[in-house]
Amino acid sequence: MTLLNHTALVHDIYEGENGYAALNALIEKKKYSKIVLFSDEVVYDLWASKLLQELYAVQDIHTIVIEAGEAQKQLEICKFIFEELADIEADKSTLIINFGGGVVTDIGGFIASTFKRGIDFVNVPTTLLGMVDAALGGKNGIDLGAVKNQIGTTAMPQLVLIDCAFAESLESEEILSGLAEMIKHGAIADAAVFERFEQATSFSIAADSDSIIESAQIKMRIVSEDPFENGLRKVLNFGHSIGHALESYLLESSEERVYHGYCVAAGMIMESHMAWQSGLLAETDFKRLVAVIDRFFDRIIIPQNAVSKLLELMRHDKKNRDGNLRYAPITAIGFAKDTYVADSQQIENAIQFYNS
Repeated sequence: MTLLNHTALVHDIYEGENGYAALNALIEKKKYSKIVLFSDEVVYDLWASKLLQELYAVQDIHTIVIEAGEAQKQLEICKFIFEELADIEADKSTLIINFGGGVVTDIGGFIASTFKRGIDFVNVPTTLLGMVDAALGGKNGIDLGAVKNQIGTTAMPQLVLIDCAFAESLESEEILSGLAEMIKHGAIADAAVFERFEQATSFSIAADSDSIIESAQIKMRIVSEDPFENGLRKVLNFGHSIGHALESYLLESSEERVYHGYCVAAGMIMESHMAWQSGLLAETDFKRLVAVIDRFFDRIIIPQNAVSKLLELMRHDKKNRDGNLRYAPITAIGFAKDTYVADSQQIENAIQFYNS
């Protein structure tokens, strides 16, 4: 069963056994000259044998495996992958299967969309964050130094295969990282979903697999209406203007592992504070948002001397126009604006509130 059918501008999502059947059917139909499995070393060691057992249509496969982690999202890693593809004489009829978390699908989507000016690819996410966000919608990106996703394209995969079993081995921090995006989807587009998080006392991959698919559907509903982010799709950036700046800052300054979802959760609190201060968001809804996030996430300590650096990093945000910092605030639980001008003082006030 296809979970979602969209226009030719976007892609379909398949779940579990239906996904493996769809991927095998795609391979048989298109008769690819080469198939490349792109993954990171952690995912490959854990799960590659399971995936390959399901791909009965694959007779021969090339593998490209990189180290795990955000540090891999750099041009020199892309150069290595391009050279590996050239060495095996990959051509326009090559398929890349991106098998991993958001780093892998970001890099793999960028590689596939630019090698030979574009070849087919499929995303098989193995993290909750990938299943509900990073692997969906065709956006990819690599970092420029410590600044996130400054180089990238929008290119749709042939399909996305979600098998929740891959996420059952995740550490709790990685599960929470994806949960932040699920909370975001409810906050921007589905009040009923958000209300379930208000009532929830726990979350697990096995018990909440239906919620995972539902969250993916929310994102793709938005993407299908605005594939190339000309308007509506920008609401998916809620929490990311400050969140990405915070993530970039921590990647550069902290020796501890940085989780994207934790930064987005922090960003949602701060950007909602800005929306409340601007009169866009009622105080009751602001407090509801903060309460849900604080139930699942510990606050990140943001040093006072980091504020100017965060503002500097926010100036690199892709949503900015005409020299103005912009963000995508919620205006009520279940509703959001695609863009709104941010005031530097409001940002500083929001950081101060978050730290209080």
